[in-house]
Amino acid sequence: FENSGGLADIVTTENGQLVPRENTDSLADAVLCHLANPGMIKVKGEAGRRMVEDRFNFNNYVRDLLGMLEEAPVTVSAIVPNYNYARYLPDRLDSILHQSWGVGEIIVLDDASSDESVEILKKYRRLHPHRIKLILNEKNSGNVFAQWEKGLKAATGDFVWIAEADDGSEPDFVKESMLRFLQDDKVSMTFAQSKQMDENNNHLADDFLHYVEKAGTMDFNQDFVVDGREYIVQALSIKNTVLNVSSVMFRNKDFSSELALAREYKVAGDWQFYVSLLEEGGRFSYIRQPLNRHRIHQNSASHSLNNRRHYDEVVQMQKYVAERFPPGADEEELRVFRADLRSYLGVQED
Repeated sequence: FENSGGLADIVTTENGQLVPRENTDSLADAVLCHLANPGMIKVKGEAGRRMVEDRFNFNNYVRDLLGMLEEAPVTVSAIVPNYNYARYLPDRLDSILHQSWGVGEIIVLDDASSDESVEILKKYRRLHPHRIKLILNEKNSGNVFAQWEKGLKAATGDFVWIAEADDGSEPDFVKESMLRFLQDDKVSMTFAQSKQMDENNNHLADDFLHYVEKAGTMDFNQDFVVDGREYIVQALSIKNTVLNVSSVMFRNKDFSSELALAREYKVAGDWQFYVSLLEEGGRFSYIRQPLNRHRIHQNSASHSLNNRRHYDEVVQMQKYVAERFPPGADEEELRVFRADLRSYLGVQED
């Protein structure tokens, strides 16, 4: 009924119907109308469910209560962008749910998958209704950074983790990352070393040290913490040494400016995102222990894209860093890296 207490404040035409107070005839008419229209009941029921999730989330309720007692916990949001990775979703979600440092919010974004992804996600949502939130696209976005943006805007945790759907993680990934943040409140980004696995979960390598060990003066054989700008100059001026976003955690903030730049790329958007974030200041913390499990696909997205564009975006990012941090990378190192990349991609020098 209208004007009849708290319930009237949350019932709208989208999720129900209000009738004049104490008018039982109007109430009966509304009930009969809904019973005669099962489709309308389904649509309004779904709208009501979303409203309850958004406004009356149990985790947020508990956090608010603890905050009143000045005992508010430090919270983590995991963002899982997915497209047609149904075969990997159970392992991915289990590896998040079973972290030794609990992840209170898991936001899964499905980009109109054509496999069984949505069915699997709904099953997990039923099992963990207070932790998993689903955002389902009816139409494919065509841009992974659009999904990043949607997930980051929805995240309510103090710290965020973009956990790609085909990767996995060791149980202590979040704990070890969070310890770095709590030990140094200037740290804005952590990055853990990764194990390599193939499409069938076969172990390929213990780490990616062969790729990052020659990045400037950074010693990736041991943990280190360094100013973010210094990391850009030493380790992000020639190539993207942060190989996989699943191995990274960030302090939550407004990422709009970083994402606006990242969305201009198809290959190097994550590289641009890291540079833009670290350019703002803060410290970068590297964890030598391989706590992330990165999956290598035989026909990965980077291989299927136009090789010329791949190469051009790498050069564009090298120039971006050089312009902001002159004189940029060593010219001989740049020359050698570009030559190797052209050979790998099969493109000619401009």
